[in-house]
Amino acid sequence: MRVALDVNQQSLRDAAATMLAATCTTADVRAAWSSATGVSRDRWRQLADLGLTSVMMPVEFGGLGATELELMPLLEETGYVALPEPIVDAAVAASLLAEAAPTLAARWLPALAAGDIIVSLALPDTPYVGHVDAADVIVIVDNRGIQVVEGADVVRVRQPSIDGTRRLGRIGPPDDQPVADNGAATARAIDRATLYTAAQLLGLGRRCLDLAVAYARERHQFGRPIGSYQALKHRMADDWTAIEFARPMVWRAAWALARGLPDATLHVSAAKAAAGDAASAAARTAVQVHGAMGYTFECDVQLFLKRILALAAVHGDARAHRRRLADVLRTRDIARIP
Repeated sequence: MRVALDVNQQSLRDAAATMLAATCTTADVRAAWSSATGVSRDRWRQLADLGLTSVMMPVEFGGLGATELELMPLLEETGYVALPEPIVDAAVAASLLAEAAPTLAARWLPALAAGDIIVSLALPDTPYVGHVDAADVIVIVDNRGIQVVEGADVVRVRQPSIDGTRRLGRIGPPDDQPVADNGAATARAIDRATLYTAAQLLGLGRRCLDLAVAYARERHQFGRPIGSYQALKHRMADDWTAIEFARPMVWRAAWALARGLPDATLHVSAAKAAAGDAASAAARTAVQVHGAMGYTFECDVQLFLKRILALAAVHGDARAHRRRLADVLRTRDIARIP
């Protein structure tokens, strides 16, 4: 396994980072908090124009036909700006429909690739559906199979959310919609959603660390930048180390998923636990470096802190994934796990 980006992957990541920096500033994220749907249709179409809504979508449906290895750095960049739009849901839904429901894929995926529709995802491991106010289409996976319903056809019951852009809710889908057999696709969809969330957590943690470092250079106490004091300097260094150690674990899990390896789920759990812990620690440090101001709504740190709190818990928190790893390791020879 080569844990590095090739030239094409770097170019796509840099193009995405440039576009996101220009179109998804902290002011834009705040605007999404107070908007009717929590997302921007214009930004969603720009994401589609760059190919971010269809990275792993088959070429015949208008996608790039890439793998998780190309997607991971892009998702990290969407985490870095706390992108409000449901890019993870779109990526998972595209792969799920292409694998398990080709008829539904032919109907909906070209529109997703073009940025004409916003897709949300309802998986059996999460009690609520995200972005219920913005979703034109909701892909529902349950014990009956895979169902695709238009947002206007479902009954939505809003639920409180710590993140103002992740509008959560319960849905009541109509019973007369066709259902496709999901087979083993559900487990892969959950693994993908978990890993993609871990990639976003890397970006969120990196942004919190950057905010902390910038403020530690700017804020002076006793005639010196507060970042010069070892108590803060060592804390931020530890956070940087944790993020850098978590990134190869995310890429390792992506490599395993892309190749369909039997132990991919274990690597996904390790990646989610490491990324969740690293991002959470970086967020706590950023808040403490900013002092009392770090707890206020006016401080940008809270935008990333709240997203981290939400994503660290979805699809299983770090404790749940470490427990899953421990259960496997108790019954297997560690040396046999690649």
